[in-house]
Order: sequence, then structure tokens, then C-alpha cells
Amino acid sequence: MKSGMENMSREDLYKTQIRLEGVRFNDAGYLERWKDMPGGESGPPARVVAVDYGQKQSVYFRSGIAPEAEVLVRGLPFQLLLDGDCEVFDILNGQKKVEGHAQYWTYTVSDTTAIPRCPAAQTLSSRNGLLRGFSDGFFGIDYDQVFAVIADGVVVSAAASSREDETAAELWVYTHPEHRQRGLGTQAAAAWLRRVTDRGLTPFYSHVKDNDSSRRLAESLPLRLCFVLSRYP
Repeated sequence: MKSGMENMSREDLYKTQIRLEGVRFNDAGYLERWKDMPGGESGPPARVVAVDYGQKQSVYFRSGIAPEAEVLVRGLPFQLLLDGDCEVFDILNGQKKVEGHAQYWTYTVSDTTAIPRCPAAQTLSSRNGLLRGFSDGFFGIDYDQVFAVIADGVVVSAAASSREDETAAELWVYTHPEHRQRGLGTQAAAAWLRRVTDRGLTPFYSHVKDNDSSRRLAESLPLRLCFVLSRYP
């Protein structure tokens, strides 16, 4: 059985995913922030986003971008935008310096029946003492559901929604360095995937281009690549 996500276009998946970040398209087709987010993600959206959907490529701009910069960027070959070529930086730096550019790979699941069952993963609240010290930077926000793999009374891997709304959720997963390359992250992430899809939400998982461990995790789960994008703040 295929989930409803199978019928969503890749462009619709992108629009769904950015809404998780508090960003949407306005009536003129420009990116705008419509909702403040926790954790300091309440600034303006990226000035330029180049998205490769596989059979189609699109370039999007932030509302209020300098018209001359938009014209020059639109005139560049798409691959330069996706690769983060210096020509893009030269154009944008003329207006404001680009900081934090990265290329991201984003996935979703299409066949929910392929999600493995992971009885080893337990559901905890982020306030549970077992998670204290496991990932303090992430659990600065309370989560009712953290899917954790426990060994010898210690959490060794955990997964949770880094963002979630009424239609979608995005995966965060972390495995303690001493317990990596044993499939524990896959177990925690699969438990999260199963719960999220059971609730009818569209799941997303993203990683930066050169994060090989995250790429391997995506390959170990029933995930399909939605799109690759480069974001220029």
C-alpha cells in the first residue's frame, strides 16, 4: 500500500516542507516568513533558493530582494546556483554578504508498509531523566515523544520531530558516537517514521550534501529523494 504522499508532486512536497520552517510563497510567488519559529528561526527566509526536482529545476526569491540582483541571478545557469558557484556569491555579496550557504538533500517516505518495526525503540518524554545529557542542545525544547534506543540503561540513539505541524514533520536523529555504525539510528528513526505516518503526517528528512552518515541513514530507511536545494541567506 502506498501513502498519500506518493501522489504529491515534488513541488508540493517542497511547499509543505518550508511551511514547517514558517516560510511560504506570497501571492506574487516570493518567499516570505509567515510564522515565528522557536530556536532563533524567525528571521527572513533565504534570498535565493535553487531547487532541483529531478525532471524540473526552479529558482525562488525572497520577497523584497533587490530587483537588479534577481535579474542577474536568473541569468545564471541553474547548475551554478545549485553548486554554490562564486558567480552567485559575487552577485549577492554586492547587496549583502552571503553567510551560511549550504546544499541540502531532502527525503520523504512513499511506501509506509516498508518501514521496519523496531521493538527496541521506546517512547519517552524529553523530560525523562534518561535523556538528560544525551543531547542538551536539542532537548532545550520539550518533546512529548522521543523515540529512544536504550542499552544497559543508557540512551544510545534517539529520534524526534525537529519541526511539526498539522500536515508534516521533520526528523531529527542522533546516535552517541560510541554506538554508531550499528544500525541504532535506523531503529530510532524508523520508530519515528512509523508513528508520524500513522498520524497521517508527511515525514521529511534532510541533510547537507557531504554528510555521509546522514546519507547512509536515509539509504537504510524506505526513503526517496524529493529534491536537492541550495539556499543563499
